[in-house]
Amino acid sequence: MKTIQQIIKTIQSIPKEEKNKELFINEYYQLGKIGVIETKFHPGKFVFRSRINENDDSFKSRDKISYPPKPSSDFGRANLPGQTMFYGSFVPSLTGKDEINHAYIINAYEICSWLRDKKSKGEKKITIGKWLVNCDIALVTIPFHEDFVKQTALAKNLNSEFNENLAETPEFEKTTRVWNNFISQEFAKPVENINSSDYIISATYTDFLLKTGFDGVIYPTVQLDGRGFNFAVKTEVVDKCLDIEIVSEARFYKDELQTLMDWERRCIVMDPKLFQFEHDPEKIGKEICLKIIAEDKEKVANKGS
Repeated sequence: MKTIQQIIKTIQSIPKEEKNKELFINEYYQLGKIGVIETKFHPGKFVFRSRINENDDSFKSRDKISYPPKPSSDFGRANLPGQTMFYGSFVPSLTGKDEINHAYIINAYEICSWLRDKKSKGEKKITIGKWLVNCDIALVTIPFHEDFVKQTALAKNLNSEFNENLAETPEFEKTTRVWNNFISQEFAKPVENINSSDYIISATYTDFLLKTGFDGVIYPTVQLDGRGFNFAVKTEVVDKCLDIEIVSEARFYKDELQTLMDWERRCIVMDPKLFQFEHDPEKIGKEICLKIIAEDKEKVANKGS
């Protein structure tokens, strides 16, 4: 039987090519007993998923803002080529002062490279869906990499409780710690879209977890330095356990490092096949948004002078 170090060494030596995905999964089956953090979304919890409105169009039905209708041809952080997953964000019940406590912001930054670009300027419309969990969803929370543990209250709490539980099972404590240190780095690393095969380890490990009976995974948001939480679940779980409650159209205004979001329209979903949008009463308007951004940018410039 291979040691955990030998398994990791083998995984690292396998060329990151789609044709080798089963080789990775075969190694996971040799892990033996390792501990995982199981987290459940219970009925009543809200989760969020966003989509960019290209050409300023609108999405008119549930299927347009849910998981992609066609499987991806590339690897994702938690999906294989030819596989479809529902990616979203959520806010845990336990949060700290340095965390981003709006899941829709986390999701927007995950899907939109324009928002993450420190030099970008202009405006962009993004649709945000608020989904209600109606039945238990069983997920594996990927242990947070040490660079991220300091960022969130939930990460600290989960790691602390997990370590305490591991101490009570010394027979597989060491292997679990070694494996979790390795796999957490894979879920935490930034990957460029043109190099999607760099996701192959996290994607095949997610597929392995799905095969063992879990519905998906939770992992830290890489695009915001671990200050929030993403999840990915299989499509049948979405169809069974998630109901779309509210859909909002928001416009992001940006001038380099200064960003402001304005709610424009919203729909309390009565018919998931046809959204009826109304003016959002919280809308500020473009003129005021740009004025606020300009004032904020000037304040920052004055502080630096």
